[in-house]
Amino acid sequence: MKLAVLLAVRFWEANLVTIGSILERLVGSVNYSLDWSEDEWHDNLFTNLIGSWLVSKHVCRLMRDAKQKGSVVNISSIGGIDRGHIPGGLGYNASKTGLNAVTKVMAIELGIYG
Repeated sequence: MKLAVLLAVRFWEANLVTIGSILERLVGSVNYSLDWSEDEWHDNLFTNLIGSWLVSKHVCRLMRDAKQKGSVVNISSIGGIDRGHIPGGLGYNASKTGLNAVTKVMAIELGIYG
């Protein structure tokens, strides 16, 4: 799972640079199974939280360096908000809460670039 996410991020980054195109918007949406082993817990966190952050980081760097204003929209879940709960979804809820926090902080830190 980790390798697949990393390869996808690198593929998109390389292709955006190759064709000389800069994104103005990024919408990220990840879905994952709710029945996990310990390894699947880590895969879930990597996919929902770290994978989303990696894609956002690379796209935002490209936008910043090109002085391209834009926006990032990460699709989360009711499991990631206060009082949101999906039964049996502790890891899922944790990853989506983390994604919400990462998205808010990115908005604050990257707002100076437009």
